Amino acid sequence: VDSPDAFQARYLAFYFPGWRVWVDGQPVEVNATDPEGLIAFELPAGQHAVVIRFGSTPVRTAFTAISLLSLAALLIITIRYPQFVDTQSQSPKRFTLIIYHRSLTILTLIAVVLLVVKLSVVDRT
Repeated sequence: VDSPDAFQARYLAFYFPGWRVWVDGQPVEVNATDPEGLIAFELPAGQHAVVIRFGSTPVRTAFTAISLLSLAALLIITIRYPQFVDTQSQSPKRFTLIIYHRSLTILTLIAVVLLVVKLSVVDRT
């Protein structure tokens, strides 16, 4: 960007926590315009290289980790315990978990697809 005067630049995307802006390799403060809610930052006079990226926040990182751990748990249960049904025993179990292998496989695939869509589309728009 080349400008003879300093100005407030606006990026035509809505502000959300996680947006980061660098001017000439140095981070600058990002604000939301009022009332539109667009990304805004101060740009000094002169010629500058501006980089705008959507990154993660601590909360987003924590929930991504929880999602990945949940996915790993589903995969482990699917592979290690295909059916949790005891058909031989006559005595009732206190905690009987009935998981059908096919249903769990379908749910795991849905979880994987949703995670891929989230990471590749939702987080990048």
